[in-house]
Amino acid sequence: MGMQMPSVIEKLGVSGFEIDYQVSDIDFIDTFRCCKSNPRLSDAFKKINHKASIGLAAAIAEFVYWRLDGYRNFHDAQNRIESTWVGAINLAYIKYVKYEIDEEMEPYEEEIDGVVLLMLLMLSKITNSYVHGACYIHFPLVSLALLARDVLPKHKKQFNAWLTDVTRRAAEAYPCRYNYEDLDGTDNNYYDSSDEPVIPREFFFDPSFPCDDASVKKAANQFLAGLDYKNNPYLYSPEEMIAKGFKGTPYSL
Repeated sequence: MGMQMPSVIEKLGVSGFEIDYQVSDIDFIDTFRCCKSNPRLSDAFKKINHKASIGLAAAIAEFVYWRLDGYRNFHDAQNRIESTWVGAINLAYIKYVKYEIDEEMEPYEEEIDGVVLLMLLMLSKITNSYVHGACYIHFPLVSLALLARDVLPKHKKQFNAWLTDVTRRAAEAYPCRYNYEDLDGTDNNYYDSSDEPVIPREFFFDPSFPCDDASVKKAANQFLAGLDYKNNPYLYSPEEMIAKGFKGTPYSL
């Protein structure tokens, strides 16, 4: 079963809508500068743990993905987003493959292909930080959020409201376990998120989703059961996971 459009995005009616935006001149790739220029957003993201960060990245990426749905075949983007969601369940599922820019992409339109390119670059950076336990995981998350705002000019208010609410709820339910003031500002700060609790996709799109163990397990298992790992190059097969030392039954909690 492929990724289904969340109701919160469906209600906006943005899928396949005419391109009514221009990508700003923000240097999204300079993630540090984006954070410095947007301290409130950066500070809000610092309050959530790593699984919440990777889940929020997938959720923001879906806003971009569904906004451009119908303009291209974005199957690779869907696979990458799905693998990111699985990371919020268990890091061990992600087969990290760095996103490489196709400089000969045809057709290429800045407001379509350029946006997806930036979205996948930021998602790749966040996934890389998550896989390797980099403490400054929030840097590319700020850039990704700014990009999503750019492509939703008529729905920026609704997007901001959703982002504020989900970040607040994540900070309450899944708070960051380390203090950024204790870090030295370099890339040599690492954190092991392996024992953080599972966060299902539903948490990010449904404010009423209960975070009790039974509801989380049910939602996560339903998502895992719907994945097609055989046709997603960014997910490990059960055999690969077992060979890597995975404990338990792959694709099941």
